[in-house]
Amino acid sequence: MAQRTISRIECRDEFYDIRTGVPFLTYMEPDDYGPEHKLLSTGGDDAKLEELVELADRDAENRNAHDFCGAHRVLGAVLYRELGRWLATLLMLRIARLGGLQGMTGVCCEMDAYSELGVGEAGRDWGGSYGE
Repeated sequence: MAQRTISRIECRDEFYDIRTGVPFLTYMEPDDYGPEHKLLSTGGDDAKLEELVELADRDAENRNAHDFCGAHRVLGAVLYRELGRWLATLLMLRIARLGGLQGMTGVCCEMDAYSELGVGEAGRDWGGSYGE
């Protein structure tokens, strides 16, 4: 599975302040940007934990994977409380690059991360191990 590209864009049409717009994260490909979009960064390395959670939850909603809406918010909270902000953000960035929980599991999309993560095949039993 190819990792998804995370971009930070600004679009005056997307948010409340039509004069300036508000920067936000998206999986949109650069070729999909219209003239109203301004690319600010790519890769997601500058993202906050909450922004990554919002990106993944919004993508779940856009894909009609409604059972995953809010799951990233709860996961982000657990990671933050158990590991701290820096590590929680790093792990959520990895999850977001894999398409969120819905993308990793292949729900409502054509991809999954089973082979990349070495955990068998989607929809099949797995009696494996993560390693020693």
